[in-house]
Amino acid sequence: METDLKEISEQLKTGFEQFKQVHQDQLKEIKEKGVSSAQLEEKLQKISADLEKKEKLQKQKLAALESKISEMPTSVEGGPSEREIKHKSAFMKYAIKGEQYLNSEDLDTLKAGATEQKALIASQDTTGGYLIPEDLERAIIKAIVEANPVRQLARVRPTTTDKSRHPKRAGTFAALWIQEQGTRAETTGLVYGIEEIPNHELYALVDISQRDLEDSAFNLEQELQEEFSEQFAVAEGLAFLKGNGIQKPEGIMTAPASASPTSINQVIIHTATGTTSTLTANDLIDAYYKIKDGYARAASWLIRRGTIGVIRKFVATSGDYLWQPGLAADKPPTLLGAPYYESPDLELQGTQGNTLALCGDFRRGYVVSDRIGTSVLRDPFTQGTRGMVRFIARRRVGGQVVLGEALVKVVAGA
Repeated sequence: METDLKEISEQLKTGFEQFKQVHQDQLKEIKEKGVSSAQLEEKLQKISADLEKKEKLQKQKLAALESKISEMPTSVEGGPSEREIKHKSAFMKYAIKGEQYLNSEDLDTLKAGATEQKALIASQDTTGGYLIPEDLERAIIKAIVEANPVRQLARVRPTTTDKSRHPKRAGTFAALWIQEQGTRAETTGLVYGIEEIPNHELYALVDISQRDLEDSAFNLEQELQEEFSEQFAVAEGLAFLKGNGIQKPEGIMTAPASASPTSINQVIIHTATGTTSTLTANDLIDAYYKIKDGYARAASWLIRRGTIGVIRKFVATSGDYLWQPGLAADKPPTLLGAPYYESPDLELQGTQGNTLALCGDFRRGYVVSDRIGTSVLRDPFTQGTRGMVRFIARRRVGGQVVLGEALVKVVAGA
């Protein structure tokens, strides 16, 4: 219909130009002869009738198009659009039955969805599997943020290459005093470099029985959300803190560190005084004030829930609790003025060398590099003899400490 309307519009345009030219010829003839010929008059009437016919046809086509549009279901505010509904329907058919059951319209819908997501999300590439529906992708990302404070606190950068590259200042010079006529020598030490963050592949695998897929009451979308979000959250969260940088991101707890850093890339170590089973208020205060003022202004704490319970029990000689988060009116819960976040991947006191807490400006200290967004591949063959269909989700992500001096970790002493 769109093609018909375009063609009719072009014909109307051409016809009007013809009418205009004949009318000009008629006016010229009247000016020269005082009267127009019957031939020109007949030609004008014929063109005029043809234009009226095409205008009527155009109005009919437009009316039919408007009627068709009005019959389409419209999405309520905040609900899925018509395109999203079609994309989800095609994806569900693909997930339950496989690609061989998709018609040409389904394939076009899925391909269009992949193209649009690639255009909107720079870090997302076309893969062998179909991209999951947009609202499922948003739910997965949200779940990762909630389960993994490092991703929420760190700087997240999309990239389109195998490595994310970040220029950095590796060294600087010192300004010197000089007398009026003294000789000025070059102040050396200003050095720049590149911090490279490799991207690694992360996958999640879920087997769902064919019977569940065929059951109309089975919520496949919810199942995929729960399974994939849980696996990605656990794997990423652990790697961002404890990853060794080999086939996975470099973790903050395993990055180069020193009690007296000689490089801006080294994380500051603060060894808790006292025994491995006793964390004191002084340990936290000393750690917080080991980072520079500029980092402290944007600092946050990352602490395990069990350690927060220990800190809550700190008492003064008067018997009053030293820390009363959330009890002060109109103030969010903070620790030494900095917000705190819980992480299950940090360690508890009791063992020498355990990292009990992290503090600092995570946004400046740690970078998460997103290469490929989540994609899903349906495999009906590998587990087919067991009546199972395998769904494989994958993404590529990297992470690395880029400014260690912005972070400090509290380590249990002996």
